[in-house]
Amino acid sequence: MTRQVFTRDIRFDAIKSAITAVAVGGHYPEGRAWAVRRWGEAGAPTEVTKDVSHAIIAEGLDQASTTGLIDRELFKAVREKALLFRLRGIRRTGFRVRSISVSNSRAVWLGEGQAIPVLQPEITNTGLEARKVASLSVWTKEALESAPGVEELVHADLVRATADAFDLALLDPTNDGSGYAPASLTYGATAIAASADFAADLATLFEAFTGNLATAVFLTTPRIGAGLSGEPSGRDVGARGGDIAGVPVLTSAAAPAGQLTLVDPGAVMAAFDELIELQTSEAGTVEMLDSDLEQDPPTGAQTVGLWQNNLVAIRSIARVAWETAGPASPVSLTGLFPQAGS
Repeated sequence: MTRQVFTRDIRFDAIKSAITAVAVGGHYPEGRAWAVRRWGEAGAPTEVTKDVSHAIIAEGLDQASTTGLIDRELFKAVREKALLFRLRGIRRTGFRVRSISVSNSRAVWLGEGQAIPVLQPEITNTGLEARKVASLSVWTKEALESAPGVEELVHADLVRATADAFDLALLDPTNDGSGYAPASLTYGATAIAASADFAADLATLFEAFTGNLATAVFLTTPRIGAGLSGEPSGRDVGARGGDIAGVPVLTSAAAPAGQLTLVDPGAVMAAFDELIELQTSEAGTVEMLDSDLEQDPPTGAQTVGLWQNNLVAIRSIARVAWETAGPASPVSLTGLFPQAGS
């Protein structure tokens, strides 16, 4: 007799709970009954943890908002997509934790009774300050309550937006950290202008790199990955990554256009919560922007009332911080395929 094991998909439980709260409120019996009617017994969310830390509850939503639904599955999806989390070997720490930013371990051959030497450590006394990245997704109430698979679309939108915000801030050479995001790894780092000879440029880049090539990673855009596939040195790379000269390549559409960056993950220190907080609102107004993402007034953007237009805003909040640890800073090749954009 064959035994069948059923595994329930929990990836969208927190988003489903947020939708349920919008539809009927947060009361358990009524909410559970509505969710079962909406997604069936197997698809309805069973349990969602509420956030109890006021430090990461976003400000500014009205009293009709849900209060801090914790979504760990959403963070898992962001972690699989964002470049920071795809770097293997980064030095993870906590927020505001005094940490050793450069490894002080070494191994030596010793005689009997000899002391074991250790290098002088470099310690960050203040630690990393948490920075918040927020994403807002607006939907009609009718779509949330009745459209098939809408929870997957909400999930995908929030994952893409959050991961793209991470990737751009991580690699933008103009991001000096004076704004809301942590300073990019490439700010103030060596940049080499690309020439018509990619092989020569690659040799120059490797020569300038002071990190560990055995663990280093290239970060770039899918267009550059695809463009380099026609080069002899890039025959093993494409739009979805690969490797150049044996060095792995990771791609992101949000990476700066024309830029190929070589990073040593061991020289990157990062702190992050393994969760994303969800909140919803049906009241208030939101700014509808097109290509201009400046937050501070005057933005000139159109404001849209949620309640008047029967809209629901779903907001995600994540906390993260990073910095270059030690002397091995990244090196970038810039100006690649200028006609191709990102």
